[in-house]
Parts: sequence; C-alpha cells; structure tokens
Amino acid sequence: MASSTVGDSLLYAGIVPGEFAGRPGRAYTVELNGRCIPLPGTLGRPAAILKNGKAAGLDTPLRDGGDQITVLRGKAGGSRPALRSRN
Repeated sequence: MASSTVGDSLLYAGIVPGEFAGRPGRAYTVELNGRCIPLPGTLGRPAAILKNGKAAGLDTPLRDGGDQITVLRGKAGGSRPALRSRN
C-alpha cells in the first residue's frame, strides 16, 4: 500500500496548497514614445511547509504515529519601484 504524503494530508484537511503561495506583485503598463511597456511586479516568497519542524515538500512521505505539519503562508510580491526621468 502506498504511504501518505504531506500533500495528501493537506488535501484531506481541506487545504489547497495554491492558496498559500506568494503571488506576484501588481504589474503596470506605461506608454513611452508611443510604445506600451509592461513593468511586471516582483515575485512573491513561496509558502514553507514543515514536517516536525524541518523543511518538507508536498511529496514528503508521512509515517504512522503523528507527524506534525506546519504550513507558513507565502508573501505577496510588490510593485516595481517608481520610475524616474533623466533630465
């Protein structure tokens, strides 16, 4: 019989792993000399999963006897810094 994983236990608990991911920051589009230039936001920090206090992944196996799983939310990214014109 296949062993359960951290990902399995999160699904059984009704937790969707994607909800904890750090999302990218807001992107902006500026027009410069008639051209549209996209300015993407910065990347967010991913969520961290701990099994018994140590880093783990969704595919980390669980053992019988009560592993403790902790999920730390990711941090959302930010917007690009302000643009400055050169005079």
